[in-house]
Amino acid sequence: MMIKVALSILALTSSLWAAVPATSKSSWDKELEVLSLPLSNQKRLLKSDTGTLDRLVSIAQDTTLSLDLRWKSIMALGFLESRSVMPNYLVLAQSKEWFVKNGLLIAMDENAHPQRFVIAKKFVKDPSLIVRSSAFDILMQESGHRDILWEELFSTQNVKKNRSLWVRPKIIKYMNQNPKLHERAFFEKLSQEKEPEIVGLANKGLQKINALSTQNPTQSSKTF
Repeated sequence: MMIKVALSILALTSSLWAAVPATSKSSWDKELEVLSLPLSNQKRLLKSDTGTLDRLVSIAQDTTLSLDLRWKSIMALGFLESRSVMPNYLVLAQSKEWFVKNGLLIAMDENAHPQRFVIAKKFVKDPSLIVRSSAFDILMQESGHRDILWEELFSTQNVKKNRSLWVRPKIIKYMNQNPKLHERAFFEKLSQEKEPEIVGLANKGLQKINALSTQNPTQSSKTF
């Protein structure tokens, strides 16, 4: 099932990640100068024309520049293209660097870009825990992504040396806010684990589900 979802996401976004034209470093002087200024000045001075956007993407991708400048360029792309249907900066999703991918997620999230959910789904299995965590944070903004979060909650990628990485308790706490009757088996499975924190969180979810079952006896008898 998830393989089909992944393929559909790749098909949907392949057109968004076309290569951005390379720009010459000698043409970045203005952008580099503006990026050194406070954020309020950046928002006032940077323009969302194609040339500026291409140069900012090039700055974000240049590994010879400081991480600070590259990060600021990603954040600038976020506010400059907050209303763009096909933002220029989506090419950064192809990066191999964790901080570029994480910056992309944060920039899209801070500006509430609709495509943030598509990119977050792409990164739920990223090798970087920090990137995965940011992706989960975005997916937890809408209830329609619960199935993906459940799958990642039980993924061995989020467990190390038989201990949960920090994203697991975070996801369970989110699930606990509004547990569904059909999720009982998931919470029961978690309650059988050996970590006290996980068991405690799972039991909270089960308590809420039991309360819901009492209120909706017909629905509680249905299987997922």
